[in-house]
Order: sequence, then structure tokens, then C-alpha cells
Amino acid sequence: MQKRRTIPLAVALLAAFPALRAQEATTSAVIMEKVVIHGTTDTDGLRLEAPAATASRLGVPVRDIPASVFTLDQAAFQARGLRTAQEAVESVVGFTGANSAGNGATYSTRGFVGDNVAQLWDGVRLLNPAMSARPLDTFNLAAVEVIKGPASVLHGEGAVGAAINFLPKEPSRDRFTAEALASYGTWNTVRLGAGAGGPVADTGLSYRADFSRQASDTFQRDGGYEYHNFSAALRYDVSEQFAFTLYTEALQDDLNAYWGVPLVNGRLDERLQRANYNVADNVMKSETYWFRLKAEWTPSDAVRVNNLAYGAVANRDWKNAEGYDYDPVAGRLTYRDLGIVEHEQSLFGDRLETLFTHELAGRENRLALGGDFKRTEFFRLADFPSGSFTTDAFNPVRPTYALASGAAGPSQRGADYTITQAGPFVEDQFALLPSLKLVAGARYDHIQNDVFNRDSGTSYGRDFNPFTYRGGVVWEVVTNTTLYGQYTTAANSPRSFVNIGGAAFGGYSFSLEKSRQFEFGAKHTGWDGRAEATLAYFDIEKDRIRTFRVGNERVGAPAGQQRSHGIELEGVLRPVAGWTLGANFTALSADIDHPGFADDGARPSNVPLQQAGVFTSYRFPFGLELGADVRCVGNRLGNDPGGARFTMDDYTVVGAYAAYAWKQFTLTVRGRNLADKTYLAWAEDDYGNQALVGAPASVEVELRARF
Repeated sequence: MQKRRTIPLAVALLAAFPALRAQEATTSAVIMEKVVIHGTTDTDGLRLEAPAATASRLGVPVRDIPASVFTLDQAAFQARGLRTAQEAVESVVGFTGANSAGNGATYSTRGFVGDNVAQLWDGVRLLNPAMSARPLDTFNLAAVEVIKGPASVLHGEGAVGAAINFLPKEPSRDRFTAEALASYGTWNTVRLGAGAGGPVADTGLSYRADFSRQASDTFQRDGGYEYHNFSAALRYDVSEQFAFTLYTEALQDDLNAYWGVPLVNGRLDERLQRANYNVADNVMKSETYWFRLKAEWTPSDAVRVNNLAYGAVANRDWKNAEGYDYDPVAGRLTYRDLGIVEHEQSLFGDRLETLFTHELAGRENRLALGGDFKRTEFFRLADFPSGSFTTDAFNPVRPTYALASGAAGPSQRGADYTITQAGPFVEDQFALLPSLKLVAGARYDHIQNDVFNRDSGTSYGRDFNPFTYRGGVVWEVVTNTTLYGQYTTAANSPRSFVNIGGAAFGGYSFSLEKSRQFEFGAKHTGWDGRAEATLAYFDIEKDRIRTFRVGNERVGAPAGQQRSHGIELEGVLRPVAGWTLGANFTALSADIDHPGFADDGARPSNVPLQQAGVFTSYRFPFGLELGADVRCVGNRLGNDPGGARFTMDDYTVVGAYAAYAWKQFTLTVRGRNLADKTYLAWAEDDYGNQALVGAPASVEVELRARF
């Protein structure tokens, strides 16, 4: 902020000091008001003073949570050009991800991948998160919150590497707002969005509704996708103490599914980099519908009660050739791993929590008590015939599924899964000193699993009763500088409960995997709020890990442990008004201890040991904004069942944009991967020696309006 210095003489300046201080405060207030209007603080800051419900039920700011917590809101999505949920999550320190066909949204962080990273929709976790979570457009989201490390004490079974919470937009009770978006880019990529919300006169009602559509032909031949996302919310403030909010969402996606390309000795033949070898009549589509009713009651300043009743219905259909073998000498490609998969999932549940703010032994104390119940009914059919088909790799004749597989339809009838989960939880923060706070939490879950195999007519069942907990300390050593430490635990199934065949329940005696984490870190704000930084060291160990596909099932005997440890650093600096500079870095070590197995001592697949990112932007006073970003990802391993594991090389991608704001309109031109770097983004580990190719250079033009 600039200070007015109109009197050059030092004596006159000292004499006028009180008046100048008053004038400076007035000027600062005006400038800060403009910052809030334009969203700079929300866009560029680490939000250390804001609460994050994903990381704590106590309503305390991120600074007072002894964990690594990150929040990106709608302003950040817009400023950084984050179009999808995957792009938003990957912008968080230490994350990589993929919209893989079989796992619609899957992520890697802190050495753990897939179902080890929980995904929540407005705080509710679906089973089999990597597969159940589908591609999302960020237009419908208010924010994405992330807590790193084991989080079972908050969200139940699962969540070893992190928990990601996707938060839809809320009704505005203050004023009417509306947004519209239109974007067009390379490969006929189109984004459209429209939304509005506000209060309804003096009725106590407020609403929000948003719709978005995203479609693209993609860079792969015979590729493409289309997403439709609709979300709406209606809030009724009965009184100042009592309110209801009803939410509903409809999420649909339809893809020409892309399973990557086969590699040669672990390397990409660049002649295949734009190929999509799926069968001609492939199917990859899903529909998910959410309904939630939230009740909020605040009988006093010391007590707050929240209840969330929820339900979801999801249907998914797949018919694909998921794996391919390539003979570079003959130039021939063979289809394999053909399969039909059907899912019918229904979920309903209720979560009740009460927050008490009071004094204990003369000290401030915050206590959250509650309970969670949910029931999932899941039908799963997975049929993989043994057929194959061979064609020219460079001029492929894509067969139909029936021709390649030798089967017109599934030969199995599938299985029905019923998973019932219930249990209490508690969380507490006690201020031992005003600057020193102790945090603790615990959760007990009863998990009942029942499986009915429609083909054999047999039933199986198994119960689990995990107890998880965490404890930590937060110490503000000096103003705006906090040190913390924590120990936390998690429990998770070796594969998702709905991805374990009936024979696995009946024939194998297994218990849940157990995880624990030590984490130490610091959070700092300085330079009058213009500099923010977080630093974390973590050490995670998961025991009782399992082998996979033993006897054609998804879980086998206990086979050791998996460990990771490393550091994560993120910072944001605003040197002068309008200029923002941000950076993040992570380095870790991760390995699997599988005595007697081929991967003993190996690094898990899709886990980079180093990552870094830098972004910067400058906003000129006349409405022009320029920005750029650089993202570096270290090498990762993939799986080749017939030989040594292969290495996907490190890569760096660069992006840049120019935006011009005029009245309520903003026009943005953005380029991605401007150096046209060719790289492997993700390994399809279940199929081996196969990987997804990263997107080449692209450009898009976007017009956004706010009313």
C-alpha cells in the first residue's frame, strides 16, 4: 500500500504524524475493501485464518489445526484456470492425479494412491472413492478442502494419504448474485456455465442454482467426453437460531474411454501418443444424484447443533477393452482385458454433531460430540471374458466388443453388497495457555459387511470394529507464527469393500489395514499479511498391507507394510499491490516392505519423490492481468507384470494467461503446456506396461460475466 508523503521536511512530517496515521488508516480501509471485492485475498492466500470443516468440527481457523490443511475457493479456480476437480486438487502441494477411465478421479499424495486418498462430497464419503468419484467441473463448486495424512478419526474407514472434500455453492442470504461462463479451446473443448442465487424478499428463504456443461474431442483419436453438472440449494432461516438447507445435485458423465497406450520396454513410442485403442462401441458413463437436508440450531453462543441427513443414488456402466499389447517389430496391437462392469449404488445416512464452547478449569475449551450412521447397498457385476483381437497399431480397425471378446454380454450375474457403518466420535481443543492449545479426537466404528453372490447363491459376511484417534499440540510461539505436532491413526480395507469378491470374504481371514502418522509443522503470516507460508514434515506407516488378485480375487495374505516420510512447503508472497507470487515444493521417500514378493523394497506406482510448482500474476490498475505457472513432477514407477517395473520420466509443464476485466465482464486467453512437452501422466497399474499420455499444448478463450 502506498503512503502519501506530501511534506518533504522531516520536522513537518513529525508534526503531522498523527494526522498522517489517521489518513493512512482511512486509505488502507478503502484499499482493503477493493481487495475483497476483487477477491485477491481469497484467490492468492493460504486462508490460515478461515475454518475448514474437513479438518476439524471445532470451527477453529486452519492456524489452530495441528495438520496440513489447504483450501481453494471459486476465486482461485477462476484465477488459476482450474477447470476440473483434478486440476484443482493437483494445484495443492504434493498431489498428482488422473481422470483414468476405470478410476474416474484418482490421486496420489504422501506416497499413497487411489482408495488410500478419501474423496468426500460435502463431507460425505462414498465407498470405493477412486472409482465412485467422477469428473467434475469446478463451476459448481464453492471450494475444495484438503487435509493431509490419515483422517479416519474425522471421516471413518479410509483416508491414509489425505481426504479431499468437494463443497458445492451455498445460498447467498445477503444479495442477489449471478455468473455466466463460456469457453472454447483446442480440440473443440467447450465449457458453459450459468448460476444465480440470493434471498427471496423477507421470507427467510434464500437459494442457489448452478448448471455447467463441459465437452471435448480430446487430443486422442476417437476420444472425447461430456460432463453435465447441476446443483441447487434452498435455505430457510426459521429464526436467528434455527435454519434448514436442502441440497440436490445431478452429476452425469459420458466418455469415449481412454485407457492409455502400451509401452515398449517401459518407454513411449511417440507414434502412438495420440491413439485411443478402445473398442468401437465402448461405454463409459455414470449418473449420480445427491440429496441432503442440513439442520442448524444455535440455542446459545456456547452451543451449536448440526444434523445432516443424506442420500445418494449412482449408476455406472462400462464396456471396454482396458488393456493392450504392442509388438513394435510387427507394428501390431492386441486387445486384452475386455470387460463389462455395472454398478448400482444407493446410500443413505445421518450425521449429528454438537459443538460446546465453554471454560474448563478456567481455560477456554471447545468440545464436539456426535455420531454417524450410513448404509450402502451396492450391486456390482464385473465380467472379463478371455477373448482378444489383433490389428495394425498405426491404422487400427477398432473391433466391436463382441468381436474382440467373443461374448455378446456378461456371463455372470454379479453380487449384492450391503455395508452398514455406525459409530460415535469426539473432538476437543483445550487452551492450556492462550498461545498453547491441546487437540485430541477419537472415533469408534462398527462396520458390517454382507455379500450375496447371485451366481452361486451363497452369502458371506464380516464385521469390523476399528478405533482411531489423534492427538496434537498447537503453539503460537510469536504473533502469527504457529508450530504444531500431531499423531493420528487410520483404518482402511485392503481394497474397497465393494471391490472384494465374495470368495475373499468367505475364504480369507483378513483384518483392516492400520495406519499411523507423525506430523510436525509451522504456519506463518508476516509482512502485514502479504507473506504466508506453511511447512510440514510427515512420517506415515501402514501395516497389514495385502497382496492382490490371489486366486483371481482382490485381496490375499498379509504381506508387510508401506512407509513414506518427507517434507511439504508452500508460500504466497504479495510484494506490491497487484503482484502475487506463489510456490510449493515436496520431497519424500516411499517404499513397500513385502518380504518374499517382487515389489519388496520398491516405490509404489504413480508416486513422484519430488514435486514443485510456481505461479505468479500481476494485475494492472486499468483491468489487465498477466500470469504464468510452472509445474514440475518427478519420475514415477509403473508396473510390468512380465518384467522389471518401468519408469515414467519427470516432466515440467508451463502455462500462461492474459485477462482483461471491463465492468462485469472478464475475457481470458490461456495457454497450457506451452512447450508442448510429451510426457506420461499416469500408469494403469492393474493392466501393466500401459500409461496415460499427458495433454499436448493447448489454448482456450473464456468470457465470464458477473451480475
